[in-house]
Amino acid sequence: MLTGNRSSPCGTICTSSRKSAGRYTPPRRRCKRDTGASDRFKVTIEGQGGHASKPHQTIVAIVVANQVINSLQTVVSREVDPLRSAVLTIGKIRGGTRYNAIAQKATLEGTIRTFGSQTKKRVKEHFHSIVGGVAESMEASVHIRYSRLLCQAADTVACGGEKTEVFRDRAALP
Repeated sequence: MLTGNRSSPCGTICTSSRKSAGRYTPPRRRCKRDTGASDRFKVTIEGQGGHASKPHQTIVAIVVANQVINSLQTVVSREVDPLRSAVLTIGKIRGGTRYNAIAQKATLEGTIRTFGSQTKKRVKEHFHSIVGGVAESMEASVHIRYSRLLCQAADTVACGGEKTEVFRDRAALP
C-alpha cells in the first residue's frame, strides 16, 4: 500500500506482513521513506512498409525501434550520476504483421523511474532527444506519449502512529 503526505507527491511506502508458522498473526505495518517518481511512455515509430523482396524501398520501423532501444541504454549509464538512482525499462515492443512484410509501424512501451527532480528532468530530456534523434537520422517519424504516473489521494490511514494519506498509482496511458 502506498502512502504519503502533502509535502511529498509519492510519499512513503507502508507494507503489511504476516509471519505464519501455522497460526494467524495480525499484520504489522512498516513505513519507509519516500518512493521514487515513475513515468510511463509509449513511442510509436512510423516508417515505410513494403515487401521483404524490396527492402531498399522501405524505412523499417522495427530496425529504427532496435536502434532507439540500443541508444536508450546509454541514458542511465552515461547521463545519470552513479550516486543517483534511475531505471529506464522497455517492457513492451510490438511491430510487424507478417513474416515476409516489412513493418511500417513499431511501438515501444516502458517506464522511467528516478529519485530526485533533477535526475528525472535530465533523464526525460535525454530520452526525448535520443528517440527523436534516432528516428530523424533513419528518416522515420516518431510520436512520443510521455506521462507521469499520478498519485491520487484515496483515504487516510494510521501508519506507524502518524496519519498519512493513502495513494494509488494510476497510469495516464491506456
